[in-house]
Amino acid sequence: MKKILVLILIICMLPIFANAQTKVKKGSVPKTIRTTYLKANSKGKKAQWYKQGSDYMADYNGTQHRYTSGGKLVWTLKKLSDNAIPSSVKSAYSTKYNAEYPLQAAKEATLANGQKYTFMIGQKQGNNYYFKYDSNGVMVEKTSTNK
Repeated sequence: MKKILVLILIICMLPIFANAQTKVKKGSVPKTIRTTYLKANSKGKKAQWYKQGSDYMADYNGTQHRYTSGGKLVWTLKKLSDNAIPSSVKSAYSTKYNAEYPLQAAKEATLANGQKYTFMIGQKQGNNYYFKYDSNGVMVEKTSTNK
């Protein structure tokens, strides 16, 4: 449960994190983290690396992987195309929220334990609203952040 709350906080604060992250050279990322990343993402050799606190994040082709300083994967976040949004989530969001919060983007978060969430990101009056859906297409949380 604690990991889920941390993930929600991270997702909701992405615009702030974008400013708080420090871009780092690949050579300054610990070898254990680079090795772990490349084992799972062989095409990601050109990833851009960032450091946030003691964690590292690889960003390649719109997919982000966050690792602890010890090399453990925390989460993976990827942007979803319209066709890749689960139909149950797309239907639920369109029916209940899209008119008031026009959809800006959709992202899929996968925790290290394999648990997946879909975030539908809508916008209203200059604020981004994050609608978190579980793997069954049920909305479990709605949060907002400044644009």
